[in-house]
Amino acid sequence: MLFDMSYTAPLTKHNFIESEFLFLDIESSGFGDASYPIEVAWMSEQGLSDDFLIKPCADWLERGYWDDHAEHSVHGISKAQLLAEGIDTFSAVSRLNESLQGKLLFCDMLALDGEWLTTLFIQARVAPFFKLADINQLYEFWGADKTDAFKQIINQLARDKQHRARSDAEHYIQAFKQLPEALARHFE
Repeated sequence: MLFDMSYTAPLTKHNFIESEFLFLDIESSGFGDASYPIEVAWMSEQGLSDDFLIKPCADWLERGYWDDHAEHSVHGISKAQLLAEGIDTFSAVSRLNESLQGKLLFCDMLALDGEWLTTLFIQARVAPFFKLADINQLYEFWGADKTDAFKQIINQLARDKQHRARSDAEHYIQAFKQLPEALARHFE
């Protein structure tokens, strides 16, 4: 990756503040090699958030991979909607950098989300000012009990919901907020 925004160092009390939990999710055109980002959302535990559709550039439309199944059965976002409502790649990365400068965000699949963010930043010819870490790094930091409780909450929240970036980010933030109560019940 040209712009490696991934954060792979182990989390510690010195490099991660739990009260600053931020989550980012991306919807894409599909899972093929030439897939590209179509929607980005991030949300913080404190209630800050942003989400937007991304207008595909000409190169993505000509050479990129589009999955009709994902459009109709997963995220429900059409190319026409992206072209009408999406923002250009430069505006997208500018919004992300302005809001997230110096922050560490978590995502549920760094291998894919990192690749799609890299695709976005390369297209815009801008470097990212934030880092992205896989949620599994947080699970390692937390340990088994806290991770199991968090995953249980996520699974309950994610039932029968449309797969969109904002709703996915909201699930992780809601689960994070519900975690102390879930742990208290677990250890009663």
